[in-house]
Amino acid sequence: LAFLSVFAGLILDSVARGRKEAKLLAYLSYRSVQR
Repeated sequence: LAFLSVFAGLILDSVARGRKEAKLLAYLSYRSVQR
């Protein structure tokens, strides 16, 4: 059970990090388009 919760935590952490990077990439591309 502990291993399962740790595994789920790692998945959620990687998903949250991926979304953050996607937002950052979208923001950077938006700025470069405006220039």
